[in-house]
Amino acid sequence: MTIVARTLSGGLVLGGLAIVSAGHRVASQPTRPPNIVIILADDLGYGDLGGFGAPNIRTPRLDAMAAQGQKWTNFYVQPVCSPSRAALLTGRLPIRSGMFATPSGRAPGVVRDNAAQGLPLDEVTIAEVLKSAGYATGMIGKWHLGQLPQFLPMRQGFDSWFGLPFSHDMRMTVPVDKGLNSDNELRAIRRGKYKAHFITSGAYGLGEARTVQTPPLLFDLAADPGERFNIAAAHPDIVAGLVKEADAHRRTVVRPGH
Repeated sequence: MTIVARTLSGGLVLGGLAIVSAGHRVASQPTRPPNIVIILADDLGYGDLGGFGAPNIRTPRLDAMAAQGQKWTNFYVQPVCSPSRAALLTGRLPIRSGMFATPSGRAPGVVRDNAAQGLPLDEVTIAEVLKSAGYATGMIGKWHLGQLPQFLPMRQGFDSWFGLPFSHDMRMTVPVDKGLNSDNELRAIRRGKYKAHFITSGAYGLGEARTVQTPPLLFDLAADPGERFNIAAAHPDIVAGLVKEADAHRRTVVRPGH
């Protein structure tokens, strides 16, 4: 079977999975296309992983993914929520879709909860490209590319969405009435439930709903990777090293006016 995808400029890579298309023709398609899972790790520093040289933080599973897959070390990115999501979805520089930040704040980059703008609908997303190739698409987690109905994930190529529209999820736990499903309906959540568990349950539900005929594209944009643990008690040597390093850097900072 021959598939011609709509143009998606540039390349996307995450966790050793590279997806690159610029109108390329796929000559031979496997009998069953592979499942595709893209995970955006929010607020994860480039130097926080052992595979990229971090000496203190232990990330063995991510290091293994880096060793077995691809590591991209030359890139341009805006480390802000909305621009980074726009770039990951479209493969384009955020400034091309209007989702960018400036030092003056005239273009804040982050879509606020009362904003009237979002990712333009004429942008071609990876979800739209893969959907045209027969994939069932789902998005899990914080969207942050426009909260108005015309900007939600279902208008950008996703069949379903289980998550939050913007950054009212900055706490580890989710209060009751903060849940939003793909029908834009509020769903009560048990008070004190860890948000990572809530988001993960949506991902499992999406996976169970897929069939052999519709391989899934799963876009997971969870902001909190897991529960809150007492890291200092579990790894006192590592924490002591991080504190020592932070103190050394702090001594090099000059207070304003001095």
